[in-house]
Amino acid sequence: MFQWFTDALLVNAGATALRPDKTKVSNSQTLQNISVVLLKLCEPFLKDPSRIHPGFVWSGDHGGVFATEGDDAVPRLGGGSPQTSPESYDPQNKFIPQCFFLCARSLHLSVVASSSYHNNLTRQVNHTLWTIRQRNGDVANDPNFNHILSMQYANEVSLLSPEMLIASLHFFNLSAGFLLQVSDKALPCMPEHMVVDICDFITFVTRFSADQMKGVNLGNVFRIVVKLLSPQYASVSGVECMFLMKLYIVPYQTHFYCPLKRCRLYATIIFAPN
Repeated sequence: MFQWFTDALLVNAGATALRPDKTKVSNSQTLQNISVVLLKLCEPFLKDPSRIHPGFVWSGDHGGVFATEGDDAVPRLGGGSPQTSPESYDPQNKFIPQCFFLCARSLHLSVVASSSYHNNLTRQVNHTLWTIRQRNGDVANDPNFNHILSMQYANEVSLLSPEMLIASLHFFNLSAGFLLQVSDKALPCMPEHMVVDICDFITFVTRFSADQMKGVNLGNVFRIVVKLLSPQYASVSGVECMFLMKLYIVPYQTHFYCPLKRCRLYATIIFAPN
């Protein structure tokens, strides 16, 4: 079964492109269906990141999904590719890290990539609407505008499904909890997109479906923000972004900038009332 997941992820490495080649990657709904299955497999350990061994990403078990060389190389938090394995990989249960890391990669290629596409599509809709109104055109009967708007609505049907959003949020909280307990030697070897996906997806949900975050525990996400902003760990990540914190309980926004070189990490942390 996992060989099928591995093959599906390998052939869809190009799904994160701004304009994916539809002849080479699956459609977004197929990729999201793969994520749904993997999210279900992760449910038994969603609250226990200690059962996830980080060594899966440098073992041979990933089948090339987390390759460090070649056209489909997956960037690491520490930059470059690890020369040696930080720890031995011999977990009691290999099923759990396999499910977790394949799911993390699947979400990166599916809902996170689709959320980026949806953001671009929404901007295109708004720009087209503004352009038509500037020339006093008929918005309701403009074929180009209606085509783009229909694409936006069609994308929202699967992407903004409450079940999908909530399951993904729970997983990203698990992912943050996992990063919290990874050793200092292993942390630079973790895929860079694990941090970026947490940031991007939570930002996306706050913009388009914030109500779905009520009751979802994102405490681990807050803790990983604090950890990665500390001087000890800031230099670990090469992600070019900044941390943006939005507090739901307190109507307050503030921007935090990490002064260290190559480390302006970005995330949105939500404290939704239970």
